[in-house]
Amino acid sequence: MSSPQAPPVDTSVTFQSLPGDILGLILDHCPDLDTFLSCIATCRAFYDVFQSAPKSFARNLVHRLIEPSLLPEAILVFCARSYRTRHMSDLPLAVSQILSWRNDEQRPNFLNLWSLRQAISALRLNAIISTLAGELATSHLSKFEELSDHKQKLPSEQELRRINRALYRYEIYSALLPRHAHDSDEQSQGYGAAQLAFLGRASAWENEQLVCVYEALWRRVAPAYNDLALHDITWGCSCATYAVELGHPGVEGLLERGLRSVFDIAHAETYARRYELIGTGALMPDSKNKFLLSAFRKYRYSVLSTPPGSAWTETVFPLDSDQGPERFWIWSHKHWLGHPEEERRMRVVAQDGHENMRNSGCVFWDEERLDDSGILGRDWVDLGASDDAIRSAAPSREDQIETWRERMELYMKGKRGYWPLRRERGRNDRMKCGGDQRLSA
Repeated sequence: MSSPQAPPVDTSVTFQSLPGDILGLILDHCPDLDTFLSCIATCRAFYDVFQSAPKSFARNLVHRLIEPSLLPEAILVFCARSYRTRHMSDLPLAVSQILSWRNDEQRPNFLNLWSLRQAISALRLNAIISTLAGELATSHLSKFEELSDHKQKLPSEQELRRINRALYRYEIYSALLPRHAHDSDEQSQGYGAAQLAFLGRASAWENEQLVCVYEALWRRVAPAYNDLALHDITWGCSCATYAVELGHPGVEGLLERGLRSVFDIAHAETYARRYELIGTGALMPDSKNKFLLSAFRKYRYSVLSTPPGSAWTETVFPLDSDQGPERFWIWSHKHWLGHPEEERRMRVVAQDGHENMRNSGCVFWDEERLDDSGILGRDWVDLGASDDAIRSAAPSREDQIETWRERMELYMKGKRGYWPLRRERGRNDRMKCGGDQRLSA
């Protein structure tokens, strides 16, 4: 008589059966944020291990997924968002202090600790910045190719890193400097001093990189604003003007919301989506401070008013191993070399007449690209003026006034939503008076 068979032994391995240190290693090797979140959200074993040291896992995640050279900028964004001041006079010192924390040795230890919520915010912002950097690089290279008349290769890692850093500086500025109107001269002076402190901690070409990013984002957001300015009935009743110039308060009001909002608005493909993101009626965007543009103008005035021979604050950013941006900057200002005003003029940014060079992203490019293009052997005057698609598409003043009148009449009749311009009527039967906010622009 045969003996009874032993029950089969279960040799399968589950996450629940793995030791905690192995689960921790798996979490620390998740390839992206979504995978990490899925692990701790769907598996109790992973969740328990994460809860044993949440800030350690969050820190490891941030330090692994954000490029080391850009991690200090991500930390500064966190600092800028956390900072609150009761007195505008304290803001300039706070700006200088926070920017100095880019240096690891001067940074308080608590800034190296991340909650999961902070880590998620930092990584999602980093993803937005990375996407925008790639898009801006493509746009700038397209213009640079026209400018240099040479076929351009893909951007290098160093070139993309410069654009990423400029975008991070944009976000730090929008988070750190307040966005409200200043009711007193003291508040206005404090705000202006903070703007100068922000730009004063970077080299001239690094500030010009920030100008490039600001103008590129302006060109991407302005069409969405203009779509509502020309078509929304409520905005017509408020006489919203078409934006053609940098500094338009409506577009500046969108830009100062930060990169997450700018990214969504720039990628909105329909009138309905733009309407949802931008707001309407009493929610019309309006910048009292003209955002970064006022900072560039104040900085230019401050630089030109500085006595010759004055000491300049050193940049907080690491020395660029490639001399391309600096060489381009010197070349584009060579007409000032040897001039009594040379020292000051070499620090002025956002100059008129340099728009085409900024539109082509010249201060982002490596030496190799600049040398291959032959652009440094030309006179900057020969580069010509930048084309302006936004201005060329602008309606006449008379057309704007006419559409205001039409939309005011519709508003008084209780109509709201989209209203086509006279020249657009008949092209799309779905574009009807007062209408459907889901219509494509």
